[in-house]
Amino acid sequence: MKPLITLAAALALALPALTAQANEVAGIKLGMSIAEAKSGVAASVKGLTTYPILSENKAQVGFIGLRGHRGTSDNDSVIAYQGDSEGIWHIERTQAVPRDKRFTVQALVKSLREKYGKESYLQGAEAGATEGQMHWIFDNDKRLVAGSLYNHPVCHHYQTGSKTQLDGPDGWSFTISTGAQEKCGVIYTASWYAEDGLVNWLSTAVVDYSSLRKSIQRRQAKEKAEREQKIKQQSGVKPNL
Repeated sequence: MKPLITLAAALALALPALTAQANEVAGIKLGMSIAEAKSGVAASVKGLTTYPILSENKAQVGFIGLRGHRGTSDNDSVIAYQGDSEGIWHIERTQAVPRDKRFTVQALVKSLREKYGKESYLQGAEAGATEGQMHWIFDNDKRLVAGSLYNHPVCHHYQTGSKTQLDGPDGWSFTISTGAQEKCGVIYTASWYAEDGLVNWLSTAVVDYSSLRKSIQRRQAKEKAEREQKIKQQSGVKPNL
């Protein structure tokens, strides 16, 4: 019988550079420029084709990298998003794990804990579970806080109207946060599906909500200044009665 792939080799496939210390997924670090992120992912994930994410004024605000098609064993997708922030603040990778390189849920959970330490939340690690997830939730002071992302007091991940969908090529779509609570810092997530006890699908992500919040504040300050300037310019105009 062919032995299971070693844990180290499995994680080299499934978790390339997913480290809390490095703020990195798929060779991309939080705060990178779009050019740096493209270079990082090209070195880390082979065979991706990248497509730009454009703003309404056609400026590039991120990119999507794809390999294979959804549902195939070589499927891999990466998103890096900057928006109007100063650097990349949303990184996400979703991939199918080839059959001969799959690993147990227990091995995955153990390795994630070795990289991150104790998680904020874990679900689906019990025997027979077909899906699971882990969260590491950090506040603005970089302190780990416990709990699920559902209705979390520090980082509520599912606020109404706080997200938007980006449509990519080949039917792909990604959800991007558009709002962040005041005390929410950085969130790391890992989620997976398992078949016969082995992981066959894995998604990893890191989102810097503090950077998102700063970009929102800058945008609001700019819009306020523009409104005040317009009012000032029109202050001498009198109605024609």
